Amino acid sequence: AHPPDIDFFSINKNKHNTEISKVFVDCGAFHYSKFRTPKFSKGGFVNAYTAFDQYDKRHLKRNPNVDFLLCSPDHIVPPNADNDTYSRRHNFTLTSAEIFFDLCKENSKISPVGVVHGRTMQERADATSDLINLGFEYIAFGGLVPLARNTSEILFQLTGCNDKLNMKITETSALGIAKMAGVKTHLFGLNSPDW
Repeated sequence: AHPPDIDFFSINKNKHNTEISKVFVDCGAFHYSKFRTPKFSKGGFVNAYTAFDQYDKRHLKRNPNVDFLLCSPDHIVPPNADNDTYSRRHNFTLTSAEIFFDLCKENSKISPVGVVHGRTMQERADATSDLINLGFEYIAFGGLVPLARNTSEILFQLTGCNDKLNMKITETSALGIAKMAGVKTHLFGLNSPDW
């Protein structure tokens, strides 16, 4: 469930040969999104402790001079998930986030990133509030790739606004709550020029 075991810092200096100082690392939830229980592709179950251990082995110990933005383990909620699936995956993501946040406190080189999932604007707003209340200063919005062709739905779920001609971020939306709290945000999977 993690990227290939490659030390990008020793082989991939950027074009200007400057040192990389901050790296964003995802837990790889896409790889186990179809599993009922999150499992690593090389074996073992995903939870806050095992994910942190993987980050430590693959990134922290190999690159002690780099600051990291590390995503808390999450379990992607499909747009058409039933209530039971939503509840299980939401609880996994929130419980993992709480434990993961505490694990990251010990290392000043780590900024933990909480991940928000949901099927509706309200579910995403509630999840955003929960992560902010845990202390997260960085939040990533996940589960957007299946909706990528439905621009209006993504915009509504994140901003609470469905008027493309008069776009605004409402205060009660997930993005509005994050911005009001001064939280930095990231959208997973929306990389096209349109986004």
